[in-house]
Amino acid sequence: MTREWREVLRYAGPMVLADGIGTAVPVVLIALIGTMGDEALYVRSLFMPVVFAFIAVQISVAVTTQVAVSLGAGRRFDSAVASTLWLARFGLGATAVVSGAFLLTAPLLADLLSVQPEVRDQFVRFVRWVALAQLTGVGPVVFAATLRGAERPRPAAALLLLAGGAEVAGVAALGLPGGAGWGLWSVPVAIAGAGALGTAVGFWLLFRSDLWKRGRPIGLRRETVLLRQVGLPVGSAHAVIFASNFVLTWVVSVFGVATVAGFAVAYTLQTMIIVPGMAIGSATAIVVNQFRGRGETDRLGHVVRAGLAVTGALYALVAAACWIGRDRIAGVLAQEPAAAAEAARYLELVAPTYLILGVVLAGMSVLEQTGAGALAVTLNTTYFVAICAVGGYLARHAGEAAPLYQTIAAVNLLGAVVVAAVLHHTRRLARPGAKALA
Repeated sequence: MTREWREVLRYAGPMVLADGIGTAVPVVLIALIGTMGDEALYVRSLFMPVVFAFIAVQISVAVTTQVAVSLGAGRRFDSAVASTLWLARFGLGATAVVSGAFLLTAPLLADLLSVQPEVRDQFVRFVRWVALAQLTGVGPVVFAATLRGAERPRPAAALLLLAGGAEVAGVAALGLPGGAGWGLWSVPVAIAGAGALGTAVGFWLLFRSDLWKRGRPIGLRRETVLLRQVGLPVGSAHAVIFASNFVLTWVVSVFGVATVAGFAVAYTLQTMIIVPGMAIGSATAIVVNQFRGRGETDRLGHVVRAGLAVTGALYALVAAACWIGRDRIAGVLAQEPAAAAEAARYLELVAPTYLILGVVLAGMSVLEQTGAGALAVTLNTTYFVAICAVGGYLARHAGEAAPLYQTIAAVNLLGAVVVAAVLHHTRRLARPGAKALA
């Protein structure tokens, strides 16, 4: 095994585990909420598009932190904490703005998503409380990003696992009938508590490491530049996911409760499935940026090819498992038969394309985090606009969701062009005099 493979796998393993568990949390919550009644599952399913707005903010700040720290490899990360604290404050402010927007527009959101009258007030209150709870979620993701960028992937994984586990445990203890019996309202409490716990543990992990060095503060300029070069493209990509998820939920909202719930289950599961590809791509980008920080640009192409090969091998297994086990997976997550059937239909049509989708997402993460953010945003936007415009039109025209699922599968296959763009970008980075980040 080459040095590049070892470096990518050293980061990829803990990152896939931690990010996978972190993204599995919404899937587990949907399964738990499914036991609280159909109305609770319906409200939670409609809320899923909103979650992506907060993920966009958190991921953009976390990835910027990760890149800022990993680029400091040649200086042994002596500015890691200065970067972390400045970016954490920025992330908290940005999250507050998004939370405020949802507090004001929750009734409009209910109207746009055609929420049924009998649960409309419940939906509006749920959106507002969860939006407030998201304020505590910035700390764990930013501190974990600092640890990853500073070559400490295991503590970073442990931190995210702790926060995700606390959120699931909170909903189980407070929301299920055998516990406190709070039902749906256990979700915002669990989110807020898990975020607060993760923030406290993150501070402790930085203190006990040798990263807490304040001797060389780097000020605002470098972080501001990195937010523009890296954070903005990453955040824009996730904002596109938020917008497309909202549009797709709107498209299927006219097909009945079972279709909305089944689609939400399948699409949330897909969100969890794509995380390993993004995590491996992020791990690859960390190694690329560290080699660039050390001036070893001749190894960049080998690193990227290793990352894409690891992703392809993993997603060959993922695609096969999701397609073969689609009925059992859907039944476990949805429980209600009609919603489970809809989720299984989605996986039947889309799951075989996960092999290509995983590699494409890994490549997109490399582009976003190594200075080709504008290209990544363009490709990402084109992907989702094609799905929403073409798939949405065909589904509404046909009066059922299947044409939308078929469009998603077709566009996934066409996304293979991203691989060529990533390899071309890597060759440019390796040239003498290539433009550096920040």
